[in-house]
Amino acid sequence: MVVLGILHQLDFFFTYVILITNIFTLHGSPVQIMGNVSMAFAKEELQEIESFLYENLPRILADQSLAKPPVVYEIELRERMVRVEEELKNQRELMKEQFLLTEKRFEQIDKRFEDMQKYMNLRFEDMNTKFKMMFSFMTLGFTILAAMMTLFKFFN
Repeated sequence: MVVLGILHQLDFFFTYVILITNIFTLHGSPVQIMGNVSMAFAKEELQEIESFLYENLPRILADQSLAKPPVVYEIELRERMVRVEEELKNQRELMKEQFLLTEKRFEQIDKRFEDMQKYMNLRFEDMNTKFKMMFSFMTLGFTILAAMMTLFKFFN
């Protein structure tokens, strides 16, 4: 925050310097003011003008809402930072909730796959018993058929 205030004050300082160099020359050479009247300024007068601008320009710019004083600017920056931090905190909480919901969904899907696996295992076991029973009946039928053919050949 202090660095931002210093940068803001440096911005004002460079604004002063630009204004002073545009209006007056710092080397004491004549400057055209209001028409063709030429005047040279002494160093003391330039320093007086600079101090006047340094003291009054922030107020003038703030009154015309061209710039904000560093204190107001810093307060606004702090308020923005607080809002951004709160929003980030809310985003983090929402992300945690989403991750928990996603985790629950994956658990439900895993449970569903386990249930389907159990159901498929029961179906395969049931089919296995049916095939065993069918194989047993076929074996019994072929055995009876072979025995009847043998008896038929033997008595014939």
